[in-house]
Amino acid sequence: MREVAKKYRDFLHFTITDQNEYGDTMPMLGLKKGQKGGLVLQNPNTGEIFPYRGGKKVDPDVVELFLDSVIEGKIPAWEGSPMNQFGGRGHDEL
Repeated sequence: MREVAKKYRDFLHFTITDQNEYGDTMPMLGLKKGQKGGLVLQNPNTGEIFPYRGGKKVDPDVVELFLDSVIEGKIPAWEGSPMNQFGGRGHDEL
């Protein structure tokens, strides 16, 4: 994963969350509660959330393909994302 993170470091911030401690947040990110592993991309400017729905195990190649697909507009934002739920930007406080 380190090589993928280095490639995108000027554009993305990577965060890893312990699903044992924060498993209850998974449905808020478009993942199934109790799902083993997961990958979600969030646009902090709009609040749009892009959960990985592929069936392959998450590895560096899968992450890079997923990121490229989102960036190229091939994967739409999750219907339950704050942008879609509230009809606008996810964060307007600034």
